Amino acid sequence: MKARLAFALGAATAALSVCPDAFASGFNTARFGTEWGHPTTDNPTAIYYNPAAVTQAEGFHLYVDGIFAYRRFEYTRDEDPNDRFDTEAANAGCPGCNAGTARANNWLAAPMLGMTWKVADWLSLMGGLYVPFGGAASMGKRQDLSQDIRSRFPGAKDGASRWHNIEGGLSFIHWGGGPAFKFGPVSLAVTAAFIQAETETTRARTSTGVPSVPNEGRSFFDVQGKTFNIGAGVMVEVLPEQLWLGMSYQSQPGLGEFKMDGKSENNFQGRVERTQVNFIQELPDVIRFGGKFKLGKKWEFRLFGDFVRWSVFKDQCLATKRRALT
Repeated sequence: MKARLAFALGAATAALSVCPDAFASGFNTARFGTEWGHPTTDNPTAIYYNPAAVTQAEGFHLYVDGIFAYRRFEYTRDEDPNDRFDTEAANAGCPGCNAGTARANNWLAAPMLGMTWKVADWLSLMGGLYVPFGGAASMGKRQDLSQDIRSRFPGAKDGASRWHNIEGGLSFIHWGGGPAFKFGPVSLAVTAAFIQAETETTRARTSTGVPSVPNEGRSFFDVQGKTFNIGAGVMVEVLPEQLWLGMSYQSQPGLGEFKMDGKSENNFQGRVERTQVNFIQELPDVIRFGGKFKLGKKWEFRLFGDFVRWSVFKDQCLATKRRALT
């Protein structure tokens, strides 16, 4: 068998949003393989992009990919004199505590490790670790508050974004594999992946759930879960050694609604409440399609795209056995 070790460096953008309504698509990090990760690739990233494409590879291949990125973004909220929330803060002696610009400066990283092995002309095997969904965000502290404001309203230092997010992260680590079969110019494949998921976040909150600067506290939750997904792919060699077309499907984690279990800790004016919770959400499935055309030995043209069904990601629900925490 021939062995090949490949390294790739890319970039990804991810964000965590925890709120009653969920707006996508901030944390899709399936960027491993950079320009070599596509539905007709012949390297081990095909395990996610199109598992049928691994039949192009000869021998044994090991692939290690590191996705690294430095991300900087801003969240700005203007004070509104007609907003009860802002009026309450001003009357309490903390004008502007809910307004201003919050900034995040974060390093992000995600691994991808894969292997393929062509056992016979008609059979290839694949396996790997990859993180198609994940990310983290940590907002910077506010520096423009007076010492008096800081002492009377210590929560204000976390900035205007604190009711949405102070810091948090999530990861969906896939351990997957499967076979690919080649029947003349047509290749077919199926995969299955075990998924380890974790989500945690800290944000400002009150005991009533209604934002209030004089009464604000902190809410933290950390949940984990295990589930699975399945994948399938097809690739056709339309013109021998020249033109390939491919399509693949990756199912939703858990094949639909996915529940994680963990703990929630609320601190309201020094009173700490700890609760066992469930975190429920529904992540999208993905359809990918593409083609590649080889023009001689040095040139290769590719065209590909994907359809990510973010319409199913409508909300995220954090709930106890007795009541929902919104």
